[in-house]
Amino acid sequence: MPAPPAALMVPPVRPEPPQNGTVAAILEHAVEFGGYVAELENQNTAWRDWAGVSRQPRVDNWSNAK
Repeated sequence: MPAPPAALMVPPVRPEPPQNGTVAAILEHAVEFGGYVAELENQNTAWRDWAGVSRQPRVDNWSNAK
């Protein structure tokens, strides 16, 4: 199997928590954290694409899970 692309080996930088509890600081942190999560999702998708894994979740015994 070929080595993964270098970009997949670098984790996104998690934003620091807000310095205070003001509404502005919390909203700014929420925006930054949302970007961080989006980067994680993109990297996860890239790993799955690289590994050839299907994006559809697999459910065993679906009839028993109802």
